[in-house]
Amino acid sequence: KEKPTSDWFEVEYMGSRPSAAGLVLKPEDVDRAIFDSKKEKRYNYIKGATVVIGIDWGFSSMTAVTEFMRHKNQVIVQLDNKNYHQIDSGTIINEVVERVKSKGVRFIYADSAGKFENNALQNKLAKGNIPCEVIEVVFSKEKDGMVGNLRAHFEQGKIKIPLEVWRIDKKGAGRWVSNKEAFWQYKRYRYQEGT
Repeated sequence: KEKPTSDWFEVEYMGSRPSAAGLVLKPEDVDRAIFDSKKEKRYNYIKGATVVIGIDWGFSSMTAVTEFMRHKNQVIVQLDNKNYHQIDSGTIINEVVERVKSKGVRFIYADSAGKFENNALQNKLAKGNIPCEVIEVVFSKEKDGMVGNLRAHFEQGKIKIPLEVWRIDKKGAGRWVSNKEAFWQYKRYRYQEGT
């Protein structure tokens, strides 16, 4: 188990701002990406737009599922970011399938380390005759390029992150929920090349 750093302690327990050392994104770029989805409706979900889902299967920590929509002028809008802490993969797969159906998602980019989960997800989609492909991404090989691409999108103002996201619960009722965890993750994301 990795030993927590003093910076991690200061941020997580003391509420301090993260140090800039090793950050992937500049905090001001993340701040610029944030928008109020109730006021700036132009970035809200557009029916028929290209939407993709990314999944980072977490085995000892959390699984992150993120939806992105292609908007005009090469802007990418995060529609949702949900983190699952110690939730079984079957529950996550069921929720992902519902997201796919509701937004007509054609591609899911998933961490290749989750072979079992990716196969189970593709099988569930196939059983439901849902035309969506699970594309496995080898994060360990692609991470340097993906991080550079992410940084460039933020620096160019090509990413938009909502303050709140619209979620449908298991009973079918929709409500606005905070998305603060998503932009907080972006602000504190650190990466060392080769990891």
